[in-house]
Amino acid sequence: MKVTPRPSPSERARRMLAEEPNLTLATVSAAGVPWISPVFFSADAADDLYWTSEPSARHSVNVRETGTGAAVVVRAHPGEPVDAVYMTVRCVELGAPEEILAATAVMAAKPQPERWRIRDLAQVSPGGPWRIYRGHPETVEVRLTAERDGIPVARRTHADFRSAPEAAR
Repeated sequence: MKVTPRPSPSERARRMLAEEPNLTLATVSAAGVPWISPVFFSADAADDLYWTSEPSARHSVNVRETGTGAAVVVRAHPGEPVDAVYMTVRCVELGAPEEILAATAVMAAKPQPERWRIRDLAQVSPGGPWRIYRGHPETVEVRLTAERDGIPVARRTHADFRSAPEAAR
């Protein structure tokens, strides 16, 4: 019988960024008030995350105020173990036309719900209903199941494919 090796934490993180459609984004206001929002997202080849939001949405305002966020992408398919990738991210609202154009190409490359599809650059430019935001991951971890006193517990393990070696914590 052939045993398939389990993907490394980095491979799992990359796979979830490529395959899963949604992430949950946590932001904080300048006054320190947290907010959490689900968003459709796409990742580029450098693993930066892109999403669209209405510019007056609380998480959009928080991005402009602090540029700080955290994100989790969860994989929960029937019959499979739950998996997740957790990230701290530096966030920015894109404004330069060349950045917006490049981001629309990244977003169009991933299957997405029709209602969130960008059809025209005017939709995501000043005066339009949406803006495009980019989150640059600063730390990346994936879910790790361990046992404590014979009870399964969820932990995280380093999965950042760009920096330090993978180590459980």
